[in-house]
Amino acid sequence: MTKNTIFSFANFWSMPQEVLRLGGLSFFVLLAFCTLTARLWQLQIPRNSHAPCAHTQLQQVPTAEEPTRLFDRNGLLIAGNVRTFSIYANARLVVNPEQTARALCACFKDLDFHTIQKRLSLDKGFVWIKRHITPQQKKRFLQKGLCGVYLQKDSKRVYPQKALFSHTLGLRDIDGKALCGLEKFTDAKRATKALQTMHTSLDSKAQHLIRQALLEAIAFYKAEAGNALLLHIPTREIRAMVSLPDYDPNAPVKTAGKNFFNRNVMGVYEFGSVLKIHNITMGLEEGIANVNSIFDATHPLRVGRFTIRDFGAKKRPLTLREAFLYSSNIVNAKLALNAGASLQQDFFKRMGFFDRIRLELPESATPLIPSLWRQATLITASYGYGLSITPLHLAQSVASIVSGYWRPLTLRKTTKLPPAKQVVHPKTARLIRQLLQQSVHKGQSKNVALKGYDIGAKTGTSNMLQGGHYRDGRNLVSCVSIFPTKNPEYVLLVSLEHPKACAATHGFTTAGWIAAPTTKAILKKLLPLMGFLPTKT
Repeated sequence: MTKNTIFSFANFWSMPQEVLRLGGLSFFVLLAFCTLTARLWQLQIPRNSHAPCAHTQLQQVPTAEEPTRLFDRNGLLIAGNVRTFSIYANARLVVNPEQTARALCACFKDLDFHTIQKRLSLDKGFVWIKRHITPQQKKRFLQKGLCGVYLQKDSKRVYPQKALFSHTLGLRDIDGKALCGLEKFTDAKRATKALQTMHTSLDSKAQHLIRQALLEAIAFYKAEAGNALLLHIPTREIRAMVSLPDYDPNAPVKTAGKNFFNRNVMGVYEFGSVLKIHNITMGLEEGIANVNSIFDATHPLRVGRFTIRDFGAKKRPLTLREAFLYSSNIVNAKLALNAGASLQQDFFKRMGFFDRIRLELPESATPLIPSLWRQATLITASYGYGLSITPLHLAQSVASIVSGYWRPLTLRKTTKLPPAKQVVHPKTARLIRQLLQQSVHKGQSKNVALKGYDIGAKTGTSNMLQGGHYRDGRNLVSCVSIFPTKNPEYVLLVSLEHPKACAATHGFTTAGWIAAPTTKAILKKLLPLMGFLPTKT
């Protein structure tokens, strides 16, 4: 290198001032041009991508593990997952939020322009535009070629049977988070071990049949709501569980709030005369009386300020058997008084009335039990008032009484039975089964009878509380049935809330005229479906 080519600061500062100013200006112009070019390139080319627009922008954003697939007991899919695409934007890379928002709204008619424009104007790298688009919508979106807006692989929860199992399955929000029901249960289980699939105890055919019959009964009797439970006694599997009104879990946003209430699990009720099954079981089990013991029911029973009367009173002495068949409040109250509060509480505890039922549904309710078991509670509890339990408690306790043993309820298809615990002597269980059978033939459950079938049943009517007061005519009507009575395999519980009187009920709003015929309508179709054939008589 020659001496003339060597740059020196001395030579630089010896240049004319005009040349230095011109050079400096040129440098800053060049720097600004390069900065602007780099920013335009950044806006056109998405981060981590070499594509300029949406038709090649499929972003691999990590998604949560897919929820457990749920099946009925026969292998029918009742809750599954489908692969979808969703659209989001990096708002920092959207050049023109207004123009982009208009293009998106033209592509998706259900989007709100102002909402989308506001999202695209945020200083955020991730904003949702639309979740779970259809293949046709995906094609239209890709044709737009919108910069800064991306497709993402997604998964959507689907319920092929729609409303059929809505309350039992529960719900997930749009991000897949479980909110209630079996969905919440399976998510909790997956936190500790893999659970890709689960076969439930539910029978889709029985569920559909019961739901349809209950819908028809609610419409016919103009009831506000209804629910039904079908319980398999040997395994304590819940084969069907219907609560109406219900909803389509595929579109929960279109549902009224009251429809989400699961009456079988979350509702607590005073069931009225159905609990006379339990009161008489207690009397027989503790040796306080036998079925032929006589109680005077000639006059109403007065205890303090309370007067207990019979509906359709016989006004004569009754055996305990007759008291069950005619559903005598007076006799049941006298039986409870002979037993005392301590025995009654102990028996109800054995039946599980003091505890929340442990089931695969986290939202199951706790019974409402009086803190002080006064004489008034002793009397009213004998005929189904003063304590409120769920339909699950009632079905479980009746299964325990007629079989003699207790097992936990389950919504999972059972492969191994947990140990049974005896809670009622076999002789007492047999007597109660006989009383339930006689109630269908001679008692207040006559409207359940089906020719050729061995059915036992007990009805119950109770006034429902409204504003802290009982309202005449605002009734809960229930019927619990077992079949076959000699060796019972199933318990069916049916309830309707606030049905209205009509010509078919002869002006009554009682269980014998409403819940019993509804139970008969269900059993008429259900029994053949479950493999029970009528016997020749």
